[in-house]
Amino acid sequence: MMNRMITWPYGPILLLTAAVCAGQLDAFPEQDLIQRLQAGGHVLYIRHFQPNPNEADTDPLNLENVKAQRQLSDEGRKQATALGAVLRTLNIPVDRVVTSKFFRAYETGQLLRVGEVIPSIDISEVV
Repeated sequence: MMNRMITWPYGPILLLTAAVCAGQLDAFPEQDLIQRLQAGGHVLYIRHFQPNPNEADTDPLNLENVKAQRQLSDEGRKQATALGAVLRTLNIPVDRVVTSKFFRAYETGQLLRVGEVIPSIDISEVV
C-alpha cells in the first residue's frame, strides 16, 4: 500500500548521489528522508535523465519508432546508472519501475537496475 507520493527533482537526486559516491553520506542533510525511503511504501517520481540536446522527437505518435525519438546522452546514462547504484547502496526497496513508452524513459529505468521495468502508455505523453 502506498502511503505517500514523493516527487524527487534532479537537485536532491544528484546531491544524494554525490554524497554516497564521495563517502560523505553522514553530511547529507536529509537523513530522515533516507530512513523513510528505506522503510518502503513510497512512490518515487523521477524524470528521465539528460537526453541529447541536438535531437527531437520526429515521429511522436509512433512510439515503436525508437530511432525517431530523443535518446539519452552519455551523461544521462551515467546519471541513471549512478542513481541506481545509490538506491542499491542505501537499500531503498523498489518493487517495480513504471516508465513511459518513450525509449529514453525506458532506458533510464533499465539503467537503474533496481527492479522490473514496465513501459506504460498511461504515463506516456504523446502529442
